[in-house]
Amino acid sequence: MIKSLFEGVTGLNANALAMGVIGDNIANVKTVGFKAGTLSFAELLGQTLPSGSQGNGVAVWDTGHSWRQGSSAETGNAMDLAIDGEGFFVVQDDDGTPSYTRAGNFQINDAGNLVNPDGLKVLGRKVVDASAGLFGSMEAILVPSGNAPAAATDEISMQLNLDPDAGPDTSFRNALTVYDALGTTTTLDFLFSPVDGAGKEGAAAEWRWEVSVDPSVTDTPVMSSGLLSFDAEGRLDPEACIPAGGVPTITVADLKSGADPLRIEWRYLQEGPAGPVSDGSITGRSGLSEIAGQSQNGYPEGELQRILADEQGILSGVYSNGVTTPLCQIVLAEFASPQGLLDKGNNCFGQSAASGQPAMGAPAAGSMGRIVAGALEQSNVDLNAEFVDLITTQRAFQANSKVITTSDELLAALTTLKG
Repeated sequence: MIKSLFEGVTGLNANALAMGVIGDNIANVKTVGFKAGTLSFAELLGQTLPSGSQGNGVAVWDTGHSWRQGSSAETGNAMDLAIDGEGFFVVQDDDGTPSYTRAGNFQINDAGNLVNPDGLKVLGRKVVDASAGLFGSMEAILVPSGNAPAAATDEISMQLNLDPDAGPDTSFRNALTVYDALGTTTTLDFLFSPVDGAGKEGAAAEWRWEVSVDPSVTDTPVMSSGLLSFDAEGRLDPEACIPAGGVPTITVADLKSGADPLRIEWRYLQEGPAGPVSDGSITGRSGLSEIAGQSQNGYPEGELQRILADEQGILSGVYSNGVTTPLCQIVLAEFASPQGLLDKGNNCFGQSAASGQPAMGAPAAGSMGRIVAGALEQSNVDLNAEFVDLITTQRAFQANSKVITTSDELLAALTTLKG
């Protein structure tokens, strides 16, 4: 009888702890990145008798977390980041102690660091060359606040058609604005003139081009020129052009802005199996001589307007000059046994001997999850399941209390027996 009293007490204690886990899960149903707590029971073996093993009640066997994916909710804040898949964000305090979290509600502090609401700095790698996939060592992410410097134009292209039937006295003009290294604009004035006799009686259609700039831009007269030659089907013939089989370079020196001379390549060729061929941007077909489009790769100085993140965790600055520059990449950590992580509170975990060492990697690479920008991972608590557990735990607690009261009644009846 007395043994059943103690067994009932173990049941009360175990189910009281289970009720605490359920209460914590329900309380955190709106906590960003929260992983629901789990709890399991194990029997307490008292002794082994000839008739078999005899239990001695119940105890909490293991506590942990459910690591299933939580749903993502859009927030509209570009610095809110969710992980779709495996991995943890890596954050550190001022002492360099790392923590790991699934909560991606980040912001940029006054020093330019990407931080969580507690001021822990998010770790990542600086972009060295995004096109080549080159990144620096892992460090606290620092978003530069300065302006993007101007870049001088060194390439131009045109979607251009020149009419082979144009008369010898017919010319065609086009203007293209480019930038020097200080961001000052310069207008290139193109003059296209048909070559007399070309295009007649089966001869190739040829146009001479000349480039000049306004005298207010430079003290040195600028005059670059060349020849565009087309076959009978209006396709550019690279070998008949001037320069033959090459790319024209337009040079603008002695700029009054004080910038270095401009050396601009006019791109209209590409490499073919037997040498340079037309890329199709310049044609000599019957119809109007006209420009369908043109581009250049220079730009003025620009102010940082916003930060964007892609699924690979690369943060890019969008500047007022239309330039988008990759700045840094967030790193993720993965553990062999996330159940072994230590709960540090405030949505953060710490590594332990049971969790193993973190494996660092880039988002959307290997087994790492991808980044969803402008969204937050929600709590993975299933309220339906929690309410069912709440009911069963309540009933289990009541049943164990009934074991105690019933055992007490039996003991009371035993003490009333008379010999």
